[in-house]
Parts: sequence; structure tokens; C-alpha cells
Amino acid sequence: YLYGPYTNKDCEQWFVDRIIRDRPVPLPAPGVQLTSLSNIKDVAALMAMVPGNEKAVKQQFNSSTDRCITFTGIVKAIAKELGKEPKIVLYNPAEMGLGKGEGFPFRTNHFFAGTDKAKMVLGWAPEHNFLSDVKSLCEAYVAFGRADKEIDFSVDDKILAKVGAA
Repeated sequence: YLYGPYTNKDCEQWFVDRIIRDRPVPLPAPGVQLTSLSNIKDVAALMAMVPGNEKAVKQQFNSSTDRCITFTGIVKAIAKELGKEPKIVLYNPAEMGLGKGEGFPFRTNHFFAGTDKAKMVLGWAPEHNFLSDVKSLCEAYVAFGRADKEIDFSVDDKILAKVGAA
């Protein structure tokens, strides 16, 4: 999943939306699923290495971080940066009656990719990782005015009610 400015999908913002407002953060159980969060600048750097590169012809490369993080780890990193104490509420997505992609911005299972091919063939390596970038991500969230915007938490409220955490 991509994070950083001007990405087309809420990634870190979904978590900040809840934590900055002292709301519970509903996570698919068990919360220790590993995922990779890739900085858009690393993706752009890899893409820039492809045009005109004979080694890249008819090849496919994964652009990802070297460091996976758990869903719970994302929450804790953001909360620490914001000086908040997070309230994580675990739920079973199959019991919620939600539509596909509803209620959580990621797949609910482990999801990450290897970057060895891009490293070996192109000499590329990611320069960013989520934990190092979380401070600037939280600052950007506030700078873009999102902390002052109204967010629809109706799906969260449905989940929290079903697990008895409302």
C-alpha cells in the first residue's frame, strides 16, 4: 500500500482520522497481520529507473518497503507520534456483514511483496520506511486541514456496536 502526499487511497490517513479524534480504531482480528506500506517517493524512484533501461525490458518489478508492519504496529506508531493512547478494538470481518473493502482500508490478511528482483536487476532499494516517516505523515495530515474535516465514522460505529465496544 502506498503512503505519502497525493496518493489515491487513504492509507495512514484512515488511522490518523481515528487516533487524532480519540476514537477507537477497529482492526480485523488478530491485528498482527503483516503488511507493507511503501512511500510514494520510493515507488517513483523505481519507476524512473525503468525507461531506457535494457535490463527492465519485458520485466516486472515489485516496489515495496523492506520492512513490514502489523496493523497494531501502525496504530501504535501513529498514536505515539500524536501523543495519544490508542484504543484498538479487534473484530472478525466475516461477522460484520460489511461489503468488500468496507470498514478497513487494507486486505484483512497478510499482504506484502518482495523487492529482491528490483534490487538485483536495477540496483534499486527503498529509502523510506513507515516508522521513520510517521512524524512527517502526521504533520502533513494536520497541514492539509484533515484534522478539522468531518469524517464519516458510520461503518466504525456499526462494527463497534456489533462487538459491544460502542
